[in-house]
This record gives sequence, structure tokens and C-alpha cells, in this order.
Amino acid sequence: MIILEQVSKNIGFQPILSDITLQISAGEFISILGPNGAGKTTFLRLLAALTRPSSGRLCIAGYRLPQQADQVRKLIAYMGHESQLYGNLTA
Repeated sequence: MIILEQVSKNIGFQPILSDITLQISAGEFISILGPNGAGKTTFLRLLAALTRPSSGRLCIAGYRLPQQADQVRKLIAYMGHESQLYGNLTA
């Protein structure tokens, strides 16, 4: 289960995500849609424990983020739109 309660993310003084409250149950699927700059990648990076929320409460599978990020990272995988591999490497 994924629980977000009034989660916000600011970069400097710029709000990226504002007061998101959401509950996703086990086995449920969601789609994240929006134009460039809407905060989709920031939202996914929060869920993947790659960045910290500025405020609010975020739990995944009963683990609190960012306090228990190591346990969450054992349960999930994140692959963004850029692979972060060196250009000369192949899969």
C-alpha cells in the first residue's frame, strides 16, 4: 500500500508538488499524466526514495519515507526516462 498525506515538494522557493493526498492499495494500478513540468518525475522520485518530500507523510508497504528509505528501496525499482548509463555502454 502507498499512502501520501499532504505531501509537498519544493525546490528552493518553487513549489513542484503541493499537498498531494493519495492512497493506492495493493494490486491497484494508476496512471500519471500531465504536460512537461507538471511534476510527474518528481512524484515518482519521491516514491522511489530518491528525493525527500518538503512536507507531509509518505509510507510504502508500512515503511515511512524518508526514515526507512533503505527498506523501501529493497521492494521497488525505478527507471526514469534517462538510463544514466555511459553512452558507450550497451545493454
